[in-house]
Amino acid sequence: MCPILMHFPLCQPSLTAFVQARRLQPVPAKGENIMVKTILQIAALSLVASTWALAQADGRQGTGDGYFFFGPGVQASRSWTEGIMQTGGGAEGTFYKGLGVGIEASYLFPLDGPSYGFFTLAPSAIYQFGHEGRTVPFVTGGYALAFRSEAAGLAHFGGGVMHWLKPKYGLRLEVRDHYHNANDSHILVFRVGLAVR
Repeated sequence: MCPILMHFPLCQPSLTAFVQARRLQPVPAKGENIMVKTILQIAALSLVASTWALAQADGRQGTGDGYFFFGPGVQASRSWTEGIMQTGGGAEGTFYKGLGVGIEASYLFPLDGPSYGFFTLAPSAIYQFGHEGRTVPFVTGGYALAFRSEAAGLAHFGGGVMHWLKPKYGLRLEVRDHYHNANDSHILVFRVGLAVR
């Protein structure tokens, strides 16, 4: 348990149990629209900033990519599991061979209650293998700030592949795990997305 964040969904046995126990009201539709717009604006700004910075720093030897994704997953601990979905977007750029940094914003929610989810903002380090090819495997990891009415820190790590269908867009497949140590739970998501550069 995490006594400081007792009312935060990640500190409960599951998001559904949290909602039922607290009779949490869903996020109003107007508020959801504002948060979705904010997430998209953060992702777009990150993409523009990383691409511009890489172009200025090394004469376009690095790469900057943006992506949008969605995917099903599971939130699980030793005693329970729950189906979840995640959707969001982000940007990343390499600055030395395949080594780089990225940031993403997302919304994570239980399958039986989309209005009862929480937002994440996740900076990360990334390494792309053979980053100049058409098919680019990668690994990533870092910190994620999960927030709604309160906040909690998560560690995240994962990997996947980007396959560039055309020079400017491609398919992104990824498995990402978010770990919350206060209740020893994992949020494992299988993500499918569109990558642009």
